[in-house]
Amino acid sequence: MIDALEDEPKFILVEKRRFNRTAESLEQVIKLNIYNGKEREVKSAPMTNTTFLIDKKGQPRFARSVDKNHKNQLFYSEGKGGDWKKFDMKFSGTFDPISFGEDNQSIYAMRSENGKPKGLFKYSLKTQKESLLFQSDIADPTDIMLSGLNQVYGVRVDEDYPKYIYPVSYTHLT
Repeated sequence: MIDALEDEPKFILVEKRRFNRTAESLEQVIKLNIYNGKEREVKSAPMTNTTFLIDKKGQPRFARSVDKNHKNQLFYSEGKGGDWKKFDMKFSGTFDPISFGEDNQSIYAMRSENGKPKGLFKYSLKTQKESLLFQSDIADPTDIMLSGLNQVYGVRVDEDYPKYIYPVSYTHLT
């Protein structure tokens, strides 16, 4: 299960993969009726071994995979009916989307560059600008705290001892 679809209590989103001998099948996001088992394909992955990030309207908008050279590949879709496009923003380092903002036009992501610890950033998909919410000087966060609705509200970092940071208030979510 990848999303509970809060606005549609009869349905959930699940990731489905058909197994074959070559392991080259593509994952699919399926909308599943939990009462009668009927399913409908929402979107297929752009590559094999993909994980999805679902927006607040139940649409797969980011897909992450690893290519044959063991490099992370990130794809983006505008939403329902949109094709996958390579998300090739010029980040020097890692960029891992975690959750969509309440407006569906921004995301929270963990990002690191130049060997620094990962930081929690809010990234606007419209303006392509980011704002740093938290970054430790010495350690990567060990946990991202999400609400039941997949809203980021904090991080745990273990520098000397466990510490909880709440850099995201509800004013950041809009």
